[in-house]
Amino acid sequence: MLQSPDAGGNSGAFSGEDGVLILAHDSVRLRMLKGLIIPRRGGITFPQPPEQARPILTYSEAISFHLNSEQVYVFLAPPAHTDGDSFVYFMES
Repeated sequence: MLQSPDAGGNSGAFSGEDGVLILAHDSVRLRMLKGLIIPRRGGITFPQPPEQARPILTYSEAISFHLNSEQVYVFLAPPAHTDGDSFVYFMES
């Protein structure tokens, strides 16, 4: 998974080029299509993340899928640090 760029600028840490499927909330992808400005840190700006670092699969409220024979449920967290924070629940673990 990929953290949104406003949660630490980790957009370069994971890449679709590495064979990673990036899943995120719809708002994360929309935010990654623009550069990022952080006003409370003096207007620091970050460039738009590269295309290979953007989510490939997005969801609006929730999504479930199977990974290693286990159902995984991902859903939007209540208002938190950003509007794309998510809970990831491994149903069997």
